[in-house]
Amino acid sequence: MYDLAGKTLGKYHIIESIDQTVGTEVYKGFNPAINRYVVVNVLKAEFTGNDAVLKRFLDQNDIAAKIHHPHLAPFYDFGQENGVHYRVYLY
Repeated sequence: MYDLAGKTLGKYHIIESIDQTVGTEVYKGFNPAINRYVVVNVLKAEFTGNDAVLKRFLDQNDIAAKIHHPHLAPFYDFGQENGVHYRVYLY
């Protein structure tokens, strides 16, 4: 498990951990460039070395970018920093 609260991941200031799934950790973050809170979904550390899981996580970025629904947070960005793979949704 990453301990990202209080740290920066890319251009996002990580505020706090808010949840986790089987494969990801979910954080509340802030993007000062657009003055908005965001949700940062991070692939768990134990899966970064698993090529199949990493590929599925990265493929989901394309899927998330195509989904537009009033009850789902809009996909905003994705990236990788120091081996940490993440995707970002507007909060």
